Amino acid sequence: GSDTAFVKELPKTQSQIGIDLNLDNFLTASNGAMVANPRFYCKTKKKLAHAQRVLSRRQRRAKKEGRNLRLAKN
Repeated sequence: GSDTAFVKELPKTQSQIGIDLNLDNFLTASNGAMVANPRFYCKTKKKLAHAQRVLSRRQRRAKKEGRNLRLAKN
């Protein structure tokens, strides 16, 4: 494990804050601060599309050569 903290501790205050979690803005605070949605779906979608193209090529080659898909490496 790491000994350094990821978040620095802030000084104690008497003020309160409200936090709203939603899909448009990942986080909206009552003081107006907004955190954008990290959009993991878009990044994962590109990786999935690439993996599907690779699989499609492997399936075509396996069928063409009459092999099992597990044995088709290309």
